[in-house]
Amino acid sequence: MNTNDQKVSLYVYDLSNGMGALLGPQLGLNIQGVWHTGVVVGDKEYFFSAGVQKATPGCTPFGKPLKVLDLGYTKLTKEDINAVMSEISSCFQPQDYNLITKNCNHFSAKVAEILGVNSVPDEIVNQAQTVLNSPVGQMLMPMFSMMESQTGNIRMS
Repeated sequence: MNTNDQKVSLYVYDLSNGMGALLGPQLGLNIQGVWHTGVVVGDKEYFFSAGVQKATPGCTPFGKPLKVLDLGYTKLTKEDINAVMSEISSCFQPQDYNLITKNCNHFSAKVAEILGVNSVPDEIVNQAQTVLNSPVGQMLMPMFSMMESQTGNIRMS
């Protein structure tokens, strides 16, 4: 690690406020929460909701992160990161948001890959698809649709 390297963290929020962990086992699902993630580099948190957003870490509309995962260090400078976010924004437009196939967790995984740090855990990235593939997944689609309409349109002022 170089002294100019920037720490990269994954902020993990539970959109269900504990209901996923509570109801998951009763529904035959092994989930601890309904995950939203943001990638923190330096003094900014980047996330996908109504396009690529940035905020002060932990000061997003999603509240306090339930957990913070250390993804490692990136050699990219602040200027490089700004350029990466500008470029990736064209691939993560508001109309591209899909709770199952292109959500905040997919965005975080892509950012981690570009920054050259550890991967976002598969159980986070693929959670929505895993739940959808479960026996109760189709019954939960109305809830997914509601969450998609809420989280897919959150903007930072």
